[in-house]
Amino acid sequence: MSSDFSKAESREPSQDRASWLTVVTVSLMFHAALMGLYLAAFHGDWSAFVCVDKERLGTPPFEHIGVGFPLKGFDGQSYYAIARDPWRFQSAEVMHAPCYWHSRLLYPVLAWSLSAGGQPAILIVVLPLINLACIGVLTWLGCRLALHFQRSAWWGLLLAVSLNPGMAALRDLTDPLSTMACVGLLVAFLLNDSPIWIVFWGAAAVFSREQNLVLLALLACRHVLDRRPGAAACCVLAGLPWFIWVLFLHWGYGAWPFVGENLAWPLQGMLFRWSNLAHPGGRVAGMVHAAGMSLLTLEVVLAIMMLSLRAGFVAGGLALFGAFLVVFGGESIYFNGWSYNRVFVFLPMGIGVWAMQTNRAWPLYLTGGAAMWPILAVAQAWLR
Repeated sequence: MSSDFSKAESREPSQDRASWLTVVTVSLMFHAALMGLYLAAFHGDWSAFVCVDKERLGTPPFEHIGVGFPLKGFDGQSYYAIARDPWRFQSAEVMHAPCYWHSRLLYPVLAWSLSAGGQPAILIVVLPLINLACIGVLTWLGCRLALHFQRSAWWGLLLAVSLNPGMAALRDLTDPLSTMACVGLLVAFLLNDSPIWIVFWGAAAVFSREQNLVLLALLACRHVLDRRPGAAACCVLAGLPWFIWVLFLHWGYGAWPFVGENLAWPLQGMLFRWSNLAHPGGRVAGMVHAAGMSLLTLEVVLAIMMLSLRAGFVAGGLALFGAFLVVFGGESIYFNGWSYNRVFVFLPMGIGVWAMQTNRAWPLYLTGGAAMWPILAVAQAWLR
């Protein structure tokens, strides 16, 4: 694979490049409008973002939640429960595999600190607003990367929407924060920012989602190959506090924060979804799944194609690891469009970085099709 550092920055910038401030404003307005429409579908009840199992309404810690969801709710309820008090061990009666969710500490801790110590009335508003703010910062980081490679700032918006943070923001998930931290880490690496930023973004990434350790390891390997041991040590330093936290959780829960049902034999999950497009949900759901699986399959093909096009070590490595997760994803991930359309973020992230480095706009237009997912999610809320 070729170098990760493009010489594009030596060219003169185009005169019609959009201001990053304009792009970030457009991104925030778009996602705020989607979140507002979603909120309106639940008559302005902010607790709808938590997505609590309707059978648990009125029971601690969900006694202040007014909107319930079928099929056991969604993952946001676990982050809400932890954010009520992130410094105590959680009950397995409240959430499945509490050690797993508790390892993703940053999102609930931020919400706890901004809600006067987990006050429910404030917390239900703070959680989605944190995600909206993360989308704004994510877009700014994308603009910064695009401008560094002498591309239009609008490429930064394409990168941001291709990572689909808007869908996760509708269910109080940690994905927008995790994605923002990963892109921040990539920007710090590719733009040769201070090592302090590597530590900052790296720690934020792993405390948001454990799989982000792969990105830290990838950057550490790149630094070792470049004979920069100090920079590689910064990557190790960024991940060290999380490992200490995991050991503490293991002591308290008697378990490790990992679940195995998300992985399966190669193509098992993909074949399940391709052969059951209309299940569950019928013909309309089948068309949505067909679109989602088509986009995902094309991204896997593109990731493989990047090998022959000598993609950079980091961009190519990210895309290939993302493709690995897609191919080895289990049926539990592909059963629900809310999962496979948002969790494989490394795949479009690697493709997007490669597109900017090589001045190829079409991969970003392809992956930017993910903008349809939060729109469809809002429509689903209105048609429920």
